Amino acid sequence: MNLLYCDACGVRVDAETAVVNAGRTLCRACAGKPATPRPPTAGSGLRAPVRSASGLRAPVSAPPLVAAGGATQPPRAGSGIRAPIRSTSGLRVPVSPPPSSRRTSAPGAQPAPPIARSKITALALAGGGVLLAILGVILLLSTGGSGTTNPSQAPAPPTHQPVAASRPAPVAPASAAPAALPASAATVAQRSDLSAAGYKAPITAQTDEKAAEERRQRGSSLLVADMDDIRESSAQRELDGILELEKSGKSSPYEVRLRCDRLAASRGGTKAGKIAAEKAKTLPSLSAAVNLAQGKPAEGTGTEAPHTPARAVDGDLSLDSSWWAGPGPQSLTVDLQQAQPISLIHFFPYWSDGRYYQYTIDASKDGNEWQKVVDQSANTRLSVPDGFMHGFAPVEARYVRVNMLKNSVNPSMHIVELRVYSAPEAKPAP
Repeated sequence: MNLLYCDACGVRVDAETAVVNAGRTLCRACAGKPATPRPPTAGSGLRAPVRSASGLRAPVSAPPLVAAGGATQPPRAGSGIRAPIRSTSGLRVPVSPPPSSRRTSAPGAQPAPPIARSKITALALAGGGVLLAILGVILLLSTGGSGTTNPSQAPAPPTHQPVAASRPAPVAPASAAPAALPASAATVAQRSDLSAAGYKAPITAQTDEKAAEERRQRGSSLLVADMDDIRESSAQRELDGILELEKSGKSSPYEVRLRCDRLAASRGGTKAGKIAAEKAKTLPSLSAAVNLAQGKPAEGTGTEAPHTPARAVDGDLSLDSSWWAGPGPQSLTVDLQQAQPISLIHFFPYWSDGRYYQYTIDASKDGNEWQKVVDQSANTRLSVPDGFMHGFAPVEARYVRVNMLKNSVNPSMHIVELRVYSAPEAKPAP
């Protein structure tokens, strides 16, 4: 039978007659009584609770058990306070409260007696011992009955067999000894056997160098292929530009011929270069034409010495041999010394720094009445070493005037060379 204690009077009761109310264990007599606090007895050391004006009780702490001299007073008889126990070393040992003052783990649950707790602890220890015994038996069985292994009984490590075990060994005839294979043949046979067994030959410095050489050769072939593609694409872009220029009518057949010859000479091995060479054969050439302006008198509206107007008609295409004047606009006039039909002008403005010039070209028979034959007042094409060729319907002219309107880089005007041709076979640009 489980015995409990009444939390009100301290009487020992059994589990059948005990009443649990609000987490407290009471006997039947105390369970029927109202919970009225008893006033503290005289000499108990407890202070009565103080009631406020509203009727509520204010908690009052117990006075410290300290005498006037600072020494701890022992509890008085009947105060309900248990005196602390001192050990032999003089230290105070804390004393746990009586069983009646302990609360259960959950409201309404009955606290287990000390005997039951001790039984639970004993059962837990017994279960742990059984588990440890089972683990020990399993460990002994896994090690073969003993904790150590005899080195003499340990299995020998497997030896490497380069030849497959399933392949039977060749049997030589009893009458004659087997013929010895050459060193190279034996090596090949051994390598085939090793390959069949899954053996891989070690990487040596010679095989590594061979692989590196193969990689270099593949990289070189890829680089060559890439360079060929770049040349082909560049030549094709240049050819597309020439064909677009011809289609737009902004250039004469002579200029198209000149650009095709240049592309065929620089990119002759490409497909676009071969197309340009074939097209150049169908266009007129200036190889037999005469430059009517070379060495003729020239005058300019301005000059920046030593770049005089005569340098623009000396036949020299170097940048230093050019006419300079500024600021713009400026004009250069060339006297052909006699009136004659002209239909083509090859004009070389200064080329450098990604610049372009805007200009017009006039022709006159007497120097008084002028006819505009070239209009590039809205030009934005960058100057190039090949210059610009302008074809037009043949006109009778003695004087040719170039009117420089704008330089995209600076205020000055520059003409490297001016060439005038009388080419009746030239087709005028629309």
